[in-house]
Amino acid sequence: MKKKHFILAAFYCFICFACSEESKITEEPGQPENGEVTLKYEEPKRREDIPLTRSEESINEQNKGFAFKLFQAVNNTLPEEETEQLVVSPLSATYALSMAANGAATETLEEMLALLGFEGFTTEEVNSYNQKLVKYLSELDNTAPVHTANSMWVQNGFSILDSYKEALTKSYDAEVQNVDFADSQTIDILNSWCSEKTEGGIPEYFKQLSPSLKVLLMNALYFNGSWREPFSAEKTIAADFTEESGKKSKVQMMSQSITLPYAQNDAFAMVEVPFGNKAFSMAIILPKAGITLNECIAGLSDEVWNSCQEQKQSTLISLELPKFKVEQKFLLNDALQDMGMVKAFSANADFSKISNNSLFISEVNQGTFIDVDEYGTKAAAITSIEMELLADGEKEITYTDFHVNRPFLFFIKEKSTGTILFMGKMTKI
Repeated sequence: MKKKHFILAAFYCFICFACSEESKITEEPGQPENGEVTLKYEEPKRREDIPLTRSEESINEQNKGFAFKLFQAVNNTLPEEETEQLVVSPLSATYALSMAANGAATETLEEMLALLGFEGFTTEEVNSYNQKLVKYLSELDNTAPVHTANSMWVQNGFSILDSYKEALTKSYDAEVQNVDFADSQTIDILNSWCSEKTEGGIPEYFKQLSPSLKVLLMNALYFNGSWREPFSAEKTIAADFTEESGKKSKVQMMSQSITLPYAQNDAFAMVEVPFGNKAFSMAIILPKAGITLNECIAGLSDEVWNSCQEQKQSTLISLELPKFKVEQKFLLNDALQDMGMVKAFSANADFSKISNNSLFISEVNQGTFIDVDEYGTKAAAITSIEMELLADGEKEITYTDFHVNRPFLFFIKEKSTGTILFMGKMTKI
């Protein structure tokens, strides 16, 4: 009898969830702290796949592995205290490094294309693929906007080849500006650009600039997704979050019962929480008992990821997810060199397609921001490259708990291509 009641209850929840797919009234993101909620009716547009050519499909498949390799390399090369809360944007890094690759030649170019998973393709094919992602990601979901901006900043008097400027402006819609990097006001100009392009998410990216800087490439990526099914703020309570050391801390824990795609393997369990029309979602990974978060990260690959995507089942989930907010900036030099991009940082760098002068990459940095609450997720990233001169289908519904009350991983991804915009690690809140 209990089993019969449970099946009926699960079926009822599934019907309610299916009905909510047609239209819904959502709570307006960015609610006032006094608890008053403004209800806003918003109809997500119909979800569509990003149309890729055969060549673009091949590029997309090869590029998928870059996200996991980058995350692993950053997690391994940064000091441990800097990775307790870690947010990386593989997509922002892809755009910035692709712009730099347009100016590279010989072995420098080969290493950069191999790093990004673009080996065997020309920069023109890579540019076309990136152009398509920029265009369609911004149009997929009216309730989860994605904005991308690119720019190149050049030291006054330093000569850049017209062909390189044209490649960046044509393929990446990049702004090209001449500045004096030695002028203290230039930092204000650059930070103003970063703040504007990330909707205030990253307002102070630069604190100082190298006096030797000649060329600065930047990508800005901004995402603002409203949950398809918002959490009720009234149900958010103070609850324990247990770190890997066993230490407990109080966090603001959101909760709801909801039908979600669910998968698991020997190392972890995963759910996907959709935004808007389901074009974008946040995948959350919880390690199995006896498995550390770093062991999960080390085991991530596009093969493991694809396997989980294929095994997902619609499952009624008792979901508990902490509210969290992270702001950080880190140097990517060591991570990228560990991944095989070596010559670009050395005296043997060949960026002869940028300038007749001998340039090398001195620093690649990334700054990230994420804010997760009851209404949705805001996330932003800036990736900068500093260059100097040398002198599904529905399945049977089951039920499970998914209480994110211990260290976890998260990924913000696009459905049709699998593109990962952001990915992160939270060992404490």
